[in-house]
Amino acid sequence: MRTPWSAALLCAFPLVLAGCSGSPSSSAGAAGTAFTIATDAVTTTLEPSKYDNISHRFAHDPVKATLLQYQSFDETNGQVPGPDDLKPALATDYRVADDGITLQLGEARSAAGNTLSADDVVYTFDRILGLEDPIALSLMTNAGIDPKNPVTVLGEHEVKINAKVNALSAQTLDSYRFSVLDSEAVQAHATDADPWATDWLSANTASYGPYQVSAFTPGTSITLKANPNYDGEIAYPTVNVQAVADPAARVVMAKTGQAQMVSGLPLSTISTLAKDQNVQVLDMPSQAQDMLELNKDVKAFQDPVVRRAISQAVDRAALLAGPYSGLGTVSTSLVSTKIPAQNSTSEYFEHDAAAARQALAEAGYSDLSFTITTNQASISPVPAESLLTALKQQLAAAGISVEVATVASAADFTAAYHEGKYEAFIRLEAPLVADPVFFLNAFHSTGGLSNYMKDSDAGVDAAVKEALNLTGEDRLAAIAPGIRSANDNMIDIPLVESSNQYVYPASVCPGPMSIARYFDPATAAPC
Repeated sequence: MRTPWSAALLCAFPLVLAGCSGSPSSSAGAAGTAFTIATDAVTTTLEPSKYDNISHRFAHDPVKATLLQYQSFDETNGQVPGPDDLKPALATDYRVADDGITLQLGEARSAAGNTLSADDVVYTFDRILGLEDPIALSLMTNAGIDPKNPVTVLGEHEVKINAKVNALSAQTLDSYRFSVLDSEAVQAHATDADPWATDWLSANTASYGPYQVSAFTPGTSITLKANPNYDGEIAYPTVNVQAVADPAARVVMAKTGQAQMVSGLPLSTISTLAKDQNVQVLDMPSQAQDMLELNKDVKAFQDPVVRRAISQAVDRAALLAGPYSGLGTVSTSLVSTKIPAQNSTSEYFEHDAAAARQALAEAGYSDLSFTITTNQASISPVPAESLLTALKQQLAAAGISVEVATVASAADFTAAYHEGKYEAFIRLEAPLVADPVFFLNAFHSTGGLSNYMKDSDAGVDAAVKEALNLTGEDRLAAIAPGIRSANDNMIDIPLVESSNQYVYPASVCPGPMSIARYFDPATAAPC
């Protein structure tokens, strides 16, 4: 039995800009057939708690096996899935009550041959707590899951996730951070010095999903092999993820069928490929935005007048038409319009260079200057140098002098902004849960786990505190004043709401698309 509630979680139905004929095959592919993904960057670690950037998903989405997951768009008849569209995955059934979620476990088997057990669920949560995984802990907090006693074993194949159930409790279990680990396989590699086997899991995977990593060269390539004990059909027994720096080379791989999926292409290239009959482009809007983050250790950025002026100096429509090649949406709020919320905007999103110049002069900042830094793999596929150049020119028109810089290594860039080394930087803010309370709490509340800009806004903090344990319309109403305060004070500068584009050869059908995974080689097949 399932117990529904009224909160909403938004995802976007994929728009096929250029399609293939036929439908995904339900039969397994020929022996030796590989699904090759060519992307701009490959993660440097497989450790689940060490998320570095979007490239981490290319390792974990094919491996992922969660207790619950969202139905595919096919199953919802093309409608955006909501909380009532969750379905059992590793669980065979579940029941939601005020004090938690009770789940009946299935009999999935890992690649190591071990059968799913209640102990695996306990271990997965214990490991998150033991490693103090900041993102997973933030998800648990927002989902009302008890950090001291997250799981109660009710039987060999029955567990209860202990929680003060709210709008995010069940949805959180779909996050790959809660992909259930094969505890026997992981613990076999634990040592006294490394009790959670982080060294081993940095280069290996151990789950109940369709694939397991069989080879890994950090930053370069990943090879995944089908789990021989997986109870579903898999069209491609091998998945190869390759970092191919040259976008033109990735385009050739898509057109010739050397790659079955290509990602991270420049948006101008995507626009061109949408008209090419040799490929198909899936444009999947997301709840992510490219954001100009302002480090509040810089005195000028503590002043809302300065932040508002910077926002007014930005011509978002010109950015969208230029560097973004028209793919995406102009930002109008700190909270993406793709996230269900009682959203707001403010006058400071409107481009007005003259007003920005005047405000800075009146506030004593007519000589404002700073450096903006970014990394290509840490933003949407917009060309980083083009975006930085456009911003530099726009801000100069308001009397703001900006130097720009790019960092080649995503890991180095991430480490540096975590440590507060940049005056200003651009990154993609992409909350794992499309919920305004989770987003503001994690990214922009005082002390938030992903608040690397040291934002501190009394209106945001008060609204988050009020909304955390509410559900449905009450939750959205309670967080609305926080959204309004964030926009009025322009605590950081949203630029463009991005979308995710994936390119496939015309001969490949991606399979049922779902917010459970960005892509799913297990269900892809020749058309």
